[in-house]
Amino acid sequence: MGNVLAICETNGATLRTNALSAITLARKAAEMHGGDVVLLLAGKGVSAAAEDACKYAAKVVVVEDDGLEHYMAETYAPVIKNVAAAEGASLVCATATAIGKDVMPRVAALMEAAWRRISLISRARTHSSGPPWLAMRSPSLRFLLIPSA
Repeated sequence: MGNVLAICETNGATLRTNALSAITLARKAAEMHGGDVVLLLAGKGVSAAAEDACKYAAKVVVVEDDGLEHYMAETYAPVIKNVAAAEGASLVCATATAIGKDVMPRVAALMEAAWRRISLISRARTHSSGPPWLAMRSPSLRFLLIPSA
C-alpha cells in the first residue's frame, strides 16, 4: 500500500479538533498496510497551522494560495488530487464535516476511485451506575481507495 493522505482543516494557527479523527484513521491504515502518513493543509493562511500539524505526522504538505481563501469544492478537489498523486497516496481520508462530505466525492471522481463513508465506534468506561461500557460515536470519516495503476 502507498502512503495515506489525511485532509486536515485548520482554525487559525492550529488544526481543528475534527482533524484528529482523520489523522487517527490515517495512522491506523499506515500501521496496518505500510506507507507513511501525510497531512494536507490547504487554503489561505494555513501555513500558520503547519507547526501544530507536525506534532501528528512526519510529513505535512501545505498548499497556500489566495484562490483557496474561500472553500469551493471545484478549487479544492484538484489540489487534493494533485497532492495525493505527488505523495503516492493509496488512501485519502477526511473527517465528514461539511467540507469533507462535499469534497471527497469530487476527489474520488477526479481520481476514478471508490469512496466510502464510515463511522467509528469507540468504547469508553463509565463511572456511573449505568452499563459498564458505553458506546460513544466519533465523527464519521470519508475515505477513498485509489486504484493501483
